[in-house]
Amino acid sequence: MVGKYNKIHPTEDELEKGIFPGEKNQKPVETEFGKIGAFICFDANWHYDLKYQIENGAKLLVFSSAYPTGKILNSISLLYQTFILASVWALKSGIIDNTGRWLKKTNRFSYWVWEE
Repeated sequence: MVGKYNKIHPTEDELEKGIFPGEKNQKPVETEFGKIGAFICFDANWHYDLKYQIENGAKLLVFSSAYPTGKILNSISLLYQTFILASVWALKSGIIDNTGRWLKKTNRFSYWVWEE
């Protein structure tokens, strides 16, 4: 393991089950190919919490969720001019470029995507 991210904004149901919010201002993880930031599920509704990761060098944000977010991911990508790798349960996942445009998406025939 090279790093971790703790969800900052648990859902009401998660809070009722005793899940505690992660700390704000979590730094991106340094990898051999650059810094990577992360956010989980409901965190997408508080984009300003991601600004800290971007300001600290994150060039890619990884998003995992059961919550589909609608156009929020596209907006975050455009606002912070960063790439997002999205994995959304039971929906489309893929890669969003730094202009808010989906480069690749999964579908019912393809569960994996890649882009150079």
